[in-house]
Amino acid sequence: MNNIQNESGNQDPLISIICPIYNAEAELPRCVDSVLAQTHRNIELVLVNDGSTDRSGEICDEYAAKDNRVRAIHKENGGASAARNAGLDAAHGDYIGFVDSDDWINSDMYERLLRAIAESGAQVAVCGYTEVSTGNLLRRVMPIDQLTAESADMLILPGREMLCAMLEGRAHWLLWNMLYRASILKGVRFDPKQLRANDLYYSYFAFKCVERAVLIPDGLYNYIRRPGSLADWTPLKPGFSCHRLRVLQIIAKDARESHAVPDHSVIALGIGFYKKYRDDPKLIQHPQYARAIRDFLWKFYGLRIVPQFTVSELARLRRTVISCKGHRRGKKYGA
Repeated sequence: MNNIQNESGNQDPLISIICPIYNAEAELPRCVDSVLAQTHRNIELVLVNDGSTDRSGEICDEYAAKDNRVRAIHKENGGASAARNAGLDAAHGDYIGFVDSDDWINSDMYERLLRAIAESGAQVAVCGYTEVSTGNLLRRVMPIDQLTAESADMLILPGREMLCAMLEGRAHWLLWNMLYRASILKGVRFDPKQLRANDLYYSYFAFKCVERAVLIPDGLYNYIRRPGSLADWTPLKPGFSCHRLRVLQIIAKDARESHAVPDHSVIALGIGFYKKYRDDPKLIQHPQYARAIRDFLWKFYGLRIVPQFTVSELARLRRTVISCKGHRRGKKYGA
């Protein structure tokens, strides 16, 4: 790659952008074109074809043949997490970003995220995003509740505060609206067995290594919400294990041992998961998962959730836990 150097070279920092792909032939060209049009030119786009059965693999090879900034990797189907791991293993950049194959990004996204890192001394930069469905704007989302469209150019937060905000539901980012210093991701990988909530799993362990993060309000990433998107590679089936419970257990155990975040932040995450499994129309056919999360919160934290709690009572319980910065073992919260 004659126009790419790593951080030991004299050119601008190299950004590796990892794109996992599965049967995305219709949307993939728009995604790839938006990455290659970045105003920050020194990029390495790693396209990971995860066993697609359509023309996605051919499209990857075509782009790799036309632009030496593109690398095409072909692997057997293993899911988005395994594909992202393959991309991380192949990346050479000083910075790492992720993009989903059915989305697209603004042309100045990585230039602005990189500039925010340089000006703030942060290890991670996060931007807002725009949610789109069949060409229609659904909403613009700030990366954290503290930011508004009228906010200052950037907000700088300690990494621990970012972790707490993420778990408590005050933050709104996934993998793709962030830019990481590659050095903090060494050894941090996705769990291929974790079919759901893997963004949360990965972000938790990545942000444990972050001392400072910078957030900018602008919606520079365009997220497509549609059935069959990357997030729906593995639909719920009878016998589907409770992956959100597994993530909750892993984070709770690690947080206790490492003191990465206080208990109340993890409890807030658990309440959110419980509500989702109990009330989401897509998930209510699996009531055993809601019960399992409720039981875990009782056994691990002594937090009692009454099944008859209404949605508003659950929301109040979550706010109470966060505002009290703790919980009372064996006491019933809520109404």
